[in-house]
Amino acid sequence: MSDENITIQDVKEVIRNGKVIRSYPEDPKGESKLMLGTIEGRAIHVVCAQHEQTVHVITAYLPNTDIWEDDFETKKQQS
Repeated sequence: MSDENITIQDVKEVIRNGKVIRSYPEDPKGESKLMLGTIEGRAIHVVCAQHEQTVHVITAYLPNTDIWEDDFETKKQQS
């Protein structure tokens, strides 16, 4: 997160107001979700999991346009 200048406040904002774009129900450590939010014009992905009343942040990053379409929701097809 620090390498990409993503703050804890940014992550909280994505979790509160972002959009779930993927669910991973088969994750070995429990169901997790990939969320997308936009903070100050930057798209941010947050992977998190909820256990009871606690949300665990697994990772947060700026989606790479080499991997993601312009909507940052759709992965590009590998050729």
